[in-house]
Amino acid sequence: MSQSIPLQQFVEQFADIQCFWMLTDAQDHWATLESERYMNTDVIPVWCDKEAAAMACEGDWKNFRPRVIKMPKWFSVWLPQLTAADVLVGVVSTDAESSMDEIELTDFTGALVRALGAE
Repeated sequence: MSQSIPLQQFVEQFADIQCFWMLTDAQDHWATLESERYMNTDVIPVWCDKEAAAMACEGDWKNFRPRVIKMPKWFSVWLPQLTAADVLVGVVSTDAESSMDEIELTDFTGALVRALGAE
């Protein structure tokens, strides 16, 4: 699978810091968007930069805060929950436009695992 530019950038940053951020509220609900590719499918946005994630905490997400996700927690908690919810991951780019690529959960996780193995 060839990686999109936002995913490539994300993976490069992830390899250095070995964590990423999602937005959650006080009840551990994650922030979601509707997929632009699939009907009735949610997308969970993720960032490799805490400050960029924090900037998204406005409007509908004003009660959300960035939550650091490290790989052990990703595998033990988040991945099973997100798999059961049948969602996509939205990799938010690091460019000024903050574009987002919708990626299958398995492709996203595989890219992270490969990044950790490349060290």
